[in-house]
Amino acid sequence: LQMRANTVKHLEILETYSGQRQGSLLHAIDRTKTSVGARLLRQWLLFPLLEQASIENRQRQVAFWIENFNPSPKSPGVKVIREHLSNMGDIERRLGKICHPNANPRDLQSLAQSLQEGLVLASKTRFYNYSESGIRAADQIVSIVNEAFMDEVPLHFNKDYFVKKGFRKDLDEWIDLTTHGEDKILQMEETERQATGISSLKIRYNQVFGYYIEVTNTHKDKIPKTYIRKQTLTNAERFTTEALQDLETKILSARAKRFELENAVFKEIKDKILAQGAYLIDIAGQWAEIDVYTSLSYLAVERKYVRPRVLANSKMKIEGARHPVIEQLQKDVFVPNDIDMASGEVMLLTGPNMAGKSTIMRQVAICQIMAQMGSYIPAKSAELPLIDRIFTRIGASDSLSEGLSTFMVEMVETAEIFKSLTTKSLVIMDEIGRGTSTFDGMSLAQAILEEMLHKNSSFGFFATHYHELTRIAQTNQRLKNAHMSISDRDGDLKFLYKLKDGAASKSYGIHVAKLAGLSKSITDRAKIILNSLESGQNTEPKVMQMDLFTQDLQTADPAWIEDLKAVEVEGMTPIQALNYLVGLKDLANNDAN
Repeated sequence: LQMRANTVKHLEILETYSGQRQGSLLHAIDRTKTSVGARLLRQWLLFPLLEQASIENRQRQVAFWIENFNPSPKSPGVKVIREHLSNMGDIERRLGKICHPNANPRDLQSLAQSLQEGLVLASKTRFYNYSESGIRAADQIVSIVNEAFMDEVPLHFNKDYFVKKGFRKDLDEWIDLTTHGEDKILQMEETERQATGISSLKIRYNQVFGYYIEVTNTHKDKIPKTYIRKQTLTNAERFTTEALQDLETKILSARAKRFELENAVFKEIKDKILAQGAYLIDIAGQWAEIDVYTSLSYLAVERKYVRPRVLANSKMKIEGARHPVIEQLQKDVFVPNDIDMASGEVMLLTGPNMAGKSTIMRQVAICQIMAQMGSYIPAKSAELPLIDRIFTRIGASDSLSEGLSTFMVEMVETAEIFKSLTTKSLVIMDEIGRGTSTFDGMSLAQAILEEMLHKNSSFGFFATHYHELTRIAQTNQRLKNAHMSISDRDGDLKFLYKLKDGAASKSYGIHVAKLAGLSKSITDRAKIILNSLESGQNTEPKVMQMDLFTQDLQTADPAWIEDLKAVEVEGMTPIQALNYLVGLKDLANNDAN
């Protein structure tokens, strides 16, 4: 399923209009425990499936975890699985770090620990069709790292040791020397005492001569011929031997030699990991899938989502549809709505701002996306079609960097929609024509709506304040009028957020302005102007004097008022009505002159 970047933005799939992750669809449905799982969920959201069989396969996986949410003979339960996942770490990123020249022993150990947690998970989910090569590769890496590395390894090379004794024989000698070098000197000292019979013989070290054997002058006669004189003192002689020189060389070079061999071990293991990289990526991807499936099952149980039926050439029927983001954010109970549309139909939504028109349209698109990514959706039941593309034209925004006004952006995006529209597309148009004059805006809105009907797009939603457009339904049965219901008791307006059939009776714009906190003087004046316009009086009412009292508007010329009364509005097309209104305005201007 294809979505343009502006559609992803309009539906706030990855982030809100303000650029925040919280409040987005991804944030609302993400219950993953691993970074790799979170990235996979994001990918599924951006690229929903087009094949019914693939969608149903994902749904079956989610259904399995819902059915086995608690521990059962088939599974340890979602909670246990999620605990293992939370300990797994980011295998993909850790592999990426190992590819870098600056990789260190701790990177290898972190990867091995993640793989080990994954292998424990695999042992608890043997029913899953794991890659055998991936499991073998993970097991091999875990084994070799655990065998080679100490429990605590350094972050940097050549500062501390990390290879266990016994991993490589040629390294063990240097491990012994760096660990027990002084002990070996003491052992040699004791051996030489016994061999020579000199109980006072000592082996010492200084910066000038290194290690040496010191014998007092009283025992000169016992000195073996194999001793090599290094220094003569007043009361003693200092010697060395080939064995001591050899041990000294080993001790002094042991640290450097051990670092050298440990680095070789590191490179050897690193190369083995990289050689198995493709298999490790595969198995990490499968663990990520389990993370996403258990996440979606957890979400479905938590939020009471249902499994939708997604069928080719199906109608769009959703009972009790909800917006997954808004229902989590708002404190009040979310009002669900039903959608029932056949292929090729367009729903024309009318009603005031704040009544929920945009929410209805967005939640339909979001339910469609979630269904085609294989997820359960926020509804009581749902039967949905296979959609190949979702197009949206929602909101008003300038593109200052490109020199485009709000209206130009709106028209550019609309033009792009019609260039790519197919018979299996879902199209959402919200308040087309707001950025220009009333007549231009209404004319364009009607022409665009008619084009949507003519193109026979699979499903369309068109929200507007131009109530004149509702009359198109009289001549085109594929246009369905609908509105968001309002409770209006003596001017006390209450939004019910319930979708109803038929056009809205009026726009309630002034009532909404009241709710927004606009002053009474402004809303009262607006009512007078509105009544003037609706009664056919001068379309440019007198400017109100700035005093405490509202002046009555002048009445129009009775001669053309009578003509206006005789007009059969029901028989006029929208364009004829607009032309007639322009003529009335010209008459009014002439009378004013």
